[in-house]
Amino acid sequence: SAATSLEAVIRVDQPGVAANAGSDQLICGNTATVIGNDPGTGIGTWKLVSGSPLTVINGSGRMATVSNLQVGVTELEYEIDRGACGKTSDRMLITVDERSNAGFMTGGGTFCNSATTTLTLTAFTGTIVRWESSTDNFVTVQPIVNTNATWMLTNLTRTTAYRAVLSGGVCGQSMSNAVIVTVLDGHYIADAG
Repeated sequence: SAATSLEAVIRVDQPGVAANAGSDQLICGNTATVIGNDPGTGIGTWKLVSGSPLTVINGSGRMATVSNLQVGVTELEYEIDRGACGKTSDRMLITVDERSNAGFMTGGGTFCNSATTTLTLTAFTGTIVRWESSTDNFVTVQPIVNTNATWMLTNLTRTTAYRAVLSGGVCGQSMSNAVIVTVLDGHYIADAG
């Protein structure tokens, strides 16, 4: 009897690379660029996991532009399809910081020497970092350690302007309108004539 031999070719696909979505991002604005690792022989794609349904992902492959992001956190997933070796994915977060709105300060006016008044900041967003005062239209500034929306001034002795400084995180700082507290000397001698 004759021996039969068969030849077989076995193909082994390389497992490919694991997906890496990159570092989380903290941004100011509504657009970000995301770049995943090189998918090698696989195919890389991005998709929205959570966040605003209005979020748009433009791009194919490892790089995409994400637009119409809203204030808060958006979660994306980068996936590499490695064919017969399956899929691998990694997630990343894009946090959009809110821009500060410095609001409106009230409480300025004209007062007698040693009087008391309260300044109030309203309609603001962001975090109050400090208040500032100046006697020369903010050419020189004196920082005031106060992170509250009100500031009580007592024993007024000098005309001074005040404002608040707010932070929007990575979006930078903004300043409220300045109010002027005008102080009258009060050392007048009555003269009936």
